[in-house]
Amino acid sequence: MLTGCSDYLDGSEQNRSNINVNSITAEQFSTYAFKQMQTIFDGSTVQELFVKGTDIYINEARKTSVYNTYTFTPGDDKVKTLYQTLYLVINNCNAALEKSPNDQVKADATFMRGLAYYLLTQQFGRVPYSTTYISNSSRNYPRTDLKTIYDSEISGLTEIYNKSSIADVNHEGHASKAAIAALIAKMNLAAGWDLETTVTNEKAGSFTVNGTTYFGEAESWATKVINTSGLSLCGTYEDKWSPKNEGNSEEIFSIQYSRATAVSESTTTTSGNSWQYGFSGYYQTAEKYYQKNGDHQDNPTKKMLNLYSVGDERFDATFMTSMYGAGESPNWPKTGYYAYYNASKEEKANIGIKYKFYSPATTDDEILADFNANGDLYRKAAKDGGVNGTKAQTILMKMGDNVEQYKIEATTTSLPSKTSSNYSSVEYYTDANTNNYSGYLSASSFDGTSEGIMCKKWDDPETDVHTSSKAGFRNIPVFTLSDIYLVRAEAKMMQNSSSDASCSNESYIDDIKAVRDRAKATSYSSLSDYQQSDVAAKIYEDPSKIRPIDFILDERALELFGEYTRWEDIHRTRQLVNYYLTFNNDGAAGAGSIASTSGVYRTYRPIPDAELTNNTGMTLSDGSLDQNPGW
Repeated sequence: MLTGCSDYLDGSEQNRSNINVNSITAEQFSTYAFKQMQTIFDGSTVQELFVKGTDIYINEARKTSVYNTYTFTPGDDKVKTLYQTLYLVINNCNAALEKSPNDQVKADATFMRGLAYYLLTQQFGRVPYSTTYISNSSRNYPRTDLKTIYDSEISGLTEIYNKSSIADVNHEGHASKAAIAALIAKMNLAAGWDLETTVTNEKAGSFTVNGTTYFGEAESWATKVINTSGLSLCGTYEDKWSPKNEGNSEEIFSIQYSRATAVSESTTTTSGNSWQYGFSGYYQTAEKYYQKNGDHQDNPTKKMLNLYSVGDERFDATFMTSMYGAGESPNWPKTGYYAYYNASKEEKANIGIKYKFYSPATTDDEILADFNANGDLYRKAAKDGGVNGTKAQTILMKMGDNVEQYKIEATTTSLPSKTSSNYSSVEYYTDANTNNYSGYLSASSFDGTSEGIMCKKWDDPETDVHTSSKAGFRNIPVFTLSDIYLVRAEAKMMQNSSSDASCSNESYIDDIKAVRDRAKATSYSSLSDYQQSDVAAKIYEDPSKIRPIDFILDERALELFGEYTRWEDIHRTRQLVNYYLTFNNDGAAGAGSIASTSGVYRTYRPIPDAELTNNTGMTLSDGSLDQNPGW
């Protein structure tokens, strides 16, 4: 905590003496806090610590150790950056709150501090807690119990919600009534798990429920969000994530980016965020190939893709399933990958679709119907050839345990027989694959051996041609309405459960149905319906043992893939170790790197070395350091 705050107080090494904190206004301190939070959600730190090491992402293409993020050490730079930056947020917020701010600044600072403590508790557990601005050289800040942190922050947020004059909804990066209620709901949900449940078997993910007070509050606050005027689920999941529909009726709070400001400052390649880079590879001489690259981190696992049921529109809305060709005259950004967004219907007809992907749930009849409807687009791309005249084929690919491919040529008039790859699955969801990377997207290389499907949620079709990672200027939604529907489902379920295997009332399924119906996914009216589904049969060894918490987490995976929540979700619900051991080859062979050499499971991130060294409050009475278990 000390190192996180003193970096700001001291200023840079080159200019330590030029900051006069007394001259900084409450609004400026609040702005600094938002700016620091932006660095947390810029797509680098988040993707390392909030995404990897879970059941739905394979961490790196062509790597056998797909859960390698458990090789962190207390000296890891990303862990240190996350920890210290969140304390910079907190200290700036505390400063703002001590300077008699107006209603909006007070709400912004209280909200941002609450979000920072929420993220810290989910990643690190007990942490030092302060609600006053640190402007001295004190080095004694011991860790605070979780109940104190949760209760204090919830109380402060509740006061703002009840007494401030801020707007119900805000789409410009400020706190609103809805955003504060969403954070209170999430903090109560986390508090319920941390304070009202007991783990009975870590490996099995089993637990007992000892109380329901926090879960009841989580449901109540989630309902306030859902009932907020101006918020509603978007008509389709594609609408929710369209680059042309930012600030829509489902957005509750987002981190803001401005391309206009970057253009004026000539920083369009360095001042954006990295989300489209991290989830969609990058362009690799894009001016030549006009395609994104599927050789990337954070690919969907086999489990993730098998979660999609027949008709679930979230597959096409989450992944780039139609990739257009470069055509005879490549033209950034209207040919290749970005043609999906930027080309007119006529322009698309002149370049055609080069790659088409289907979910494992797609039927043969659906593929035939798609070919009959779009055959001209497939033939056009095949006629023009691949990149630089490579093999003239268009590839249609159905994901599954064995990849099914249809190879379309310029003269193909009927759907050809499918061929099944001899690989267990395409590389992006295999747990072990020794194939070498064989090049860029072309029909000769995209054969199930080297490339992966792209998550398109963060695509910024206005991106310039370059190879910088921070070139996306999409706003980053932190809270959205469908997330809160599923928060409420979880809170309802936990109030009617005595253990992981029980639930006396299935009313929680109504909230699951709300998001599934919007996606036109198979509707489940009961847990039994899900247990008996084709989806369950593909994923679980014994579907009859699927528990309510598995049902909810599977739905959260479908709704929130590509966002920052998964590690937090399975850690909060006590399934981190269970899912690691169940759904990953590294885990199935034993504890893997999620366990220390002494066999203790690492269910929290390590407290950074810098904090242990500089903060005397982290040394216990027996002389040992107050480090998290396993580290």
